[in-house]
Amino acid sequence: MTNDVILRSRVRIARNIKDYPFPPVLNDACRKEIIEKVTTASAGHGYINDDKIADAVYAHTLSEENLISREFAAEKERHALLKNEDCETYIMVCEEDHLRIQSFSDGLDLAKAGERAIECEKLLSKKINFAFNSDLGYLTRCPTNLGTAMRASVMMFLPALTMTHRMGDVKTQLEKIGMTIRGMYGEGSNADAYMYQISNRLSLGHSEQDLLSKTAAVAKRIAEDERNARSAAFEANKDVLTDKIMRSLGTLKYAHVISSKEFLDCYAYVRLGSVLKLCDVPCEKLDKLLYKAMPAHIMMLRENAENSHERDKMRAKIIKEYL
Repeated sequence: MTNDVILRSRVRIARNIKDYPFPPVLNDACRKEIIEKVTTASAGHGYINDDKIADAVYAHTLSEENLISREFAAEKERHALLKNEDCETYIMVCEEDHLRIQSFSDGLDLAKAGERAIECEKLLSKKINFAFNSDLGYLTRCPTNLGTAMRASVMMFLPALTMTHRMGDVKTQLEKIGMTIRGMYGEGSNADAYMYQISNRLSLGHSEQDLLSKTAAVAKRIAEDERNARSAAFEANKDVLTDKIMRSLGTLKYAHVISSKEFLDCYAYVRLGSVLKLCDVPCEKLDKLLYKAMPAHIMMLRENAENSHERDKMRAKIIKEYL
């Protein structure tokens, strides 16, 4: 079982179409042409155009689940989102690059996510001429994505390594081997609820399989370190940690008003309690609740939830009913 530490695997492939400038300087006509090319290339293969992406609140629910980037959710210029019928693979059109293909799998399964993303890219490449250089590989807006333009990442829950102040060492070690660690929502975000994204930093000079295998191996090592740190922390502070976990569970079950920050703090401790067998709320249930209690998700349920106090009341109600 890996979901005690690793929630989800994601593989992202960036591509740009030959003879078009990068998105920041694309005019509306070019954006429309690119969207039409991608839509045509994917037609008949189970991909649908998600028209709801024009709704800002809906778009942010997807970004809260890391299915699309926060930048894409906030995009004001013409853009499009295509997804397959199983909602396992998403194509962001006109994000930082012309295309960002993202595929997901539960737990540590980068091989499956990678297979889906590569299959999607091959499908599109049959009808779209992607920008490519024999020395640099696939051309991308950001130089760090040159080469295969693949980013293999895992979402990891690392409370014990964080509490014992070891994340600085983890970051240093990852940088030495060409990996990077970021917060819950990627670059520039915080590690809310002790959630981190671990991924390769560069793709130039590395094959897709190398990136997938290396990231999986690193994730396994970090997961083992986290499990060892949990056991040691619990043995050293059993009463204090148990009390914190049970108080957090009580807050989630009985609070009448709860902010996003307080919810994330409590969620993290209760999830830790779940993996330590101190409470009977499964991780899978908590992880679904993680998204249900996010601001945009709440706003989709209730019209007047634009007011933060109303959201906090609604969040408490959702949590109470769910648990």
